Amino acid sequence: MTHGIAQAFYYPFAAKPLRARKVRDLWSKLAILRQPLCAYVHQDLALDSIPKKPSHIHSGNLAAFDKLLPDGEGSFFGGFDCMTANRSGIANADFSFGSKTQSKWNGFDTLPDSVLYLSKYTLEEIGWENSEAILNEHLQIADEAGAIVGCVEVGLAEHLLSGMVFESIVLPKMPFNRWVEQSLWVMQGTEPHRVRGVYWGNYFGSEFCARLDKVCNGNFLSAYQSQAKYVDGEQNGLATRLANGVFVSLSLKPSDCFPGTALDYSIQKNLIWLVNKLTQAKLL
Repeated sequence: MTHGIAQAFYYPFAAKPLRARKVRDLWSKLAILRQPLCAYVHQDLALDSIPKKPSHIHSGNLAAFDKLLPDGEGSFFGGFDCMTANRSGIANADFSFGSKTQSKWNGFDTLPDSVLYLSKYTLEEIGWENSEAILNEHLQIADEAGAIVGCVEVGLAEHLLSGMVFESIVLPKMPFNRWVEQSLWVMQGTEPHRVRGVYWGNYFGSEFCARLDKVCNGNFLSAYQSQAKYVDGEQNGLATRLANGVFVSLSLKPSDCFPGTALDYSIQKNLIWLVNKLTQAKLL
């Protein structure tokens, strides 16, 4: 089965979340892809500033990045994608990354977001260590940009559509459960009071984390660290504090939850514990 990993973050409604200099740090890590990428990037929201056709640049080429985005302190809009191994459209990319401002989904307001996608092909080509470094860099810049909530989701490629199931673009081929998930998320309005869902990896910004602290004796991260352990004390899930939020995962690697893989008992326990705490905090 063809699968992938999608990482998505949502930001406050009025935000222009990402700065070019921060995305440049992520871009430098993409040299490992060793691929030509299509870049649709801009720093101004004026219609005549938005590229109508892509620029073709090599992954990780900093000089090319700086030429396209000369103002390091300026905004980053648009993104990059790579379809070398699968040319059936952006919804089946081998790699993609992009960020946008507030938008609309079926007429309803949506939050700014940034989304990164790695296909099975890319994961196998660059290995988990390099993939993890790319995901962690996106996590860091999202946290610094004040993300409200975020996720790392694993699934079949046709169920993730290069991460586009987390964006405001209406995709008729999106699976039914994704339509339900998207509807529940968007209908909360521009100031969501619940998380979008529970995934292999889950990021909670400062506000959501504070609500989780209240149902975890004042420290959600510490409580999860105690939960996500085997009987011998070895950790079986990630738990990381960042500057403005926390990141936790149901296991140590996303591959533990790939489609067709039986969930280990430890993952089941971590999942149920997390759902329980989110429910208690009225975040689900």
